[in-house]
Amino acid sequence: MTATTLGLVAGRHQVPVTGYVFESIPDVTDYSAMTAQAASVLPMSGDVTIYVTGLTAAMLAVVTVAAERGLSLTAMHFDRDSGEYLPQSVF
Repeated sequence: MTATTLGLVAGRHQVPVTGYVFESIPDVTDYSAMTAQAASVLPMSGDVTIYVTGLTAAMLAVVTVAAERGLSLTAMHFDRDSGEYLPQSVF
């Protein structure tokens, strides 16, 4: 099974990844465009880990595509107290 690890949006926060779902988001209210972008980047199967960098609508686009494809999705959230990223299993 493939494992894919990506940041949500490039340039928002430093995360330990080299690839992102979104390099930029010209219109944060264009939900269909964000979902199309997520669909073009996410794999068709496997495990996906996303380092969340804000923008709920962008993360929901990822969740939508992951759900449609039956992907195993984990969101990594920054914990200010520990300085570490903590996993949240979505499905």
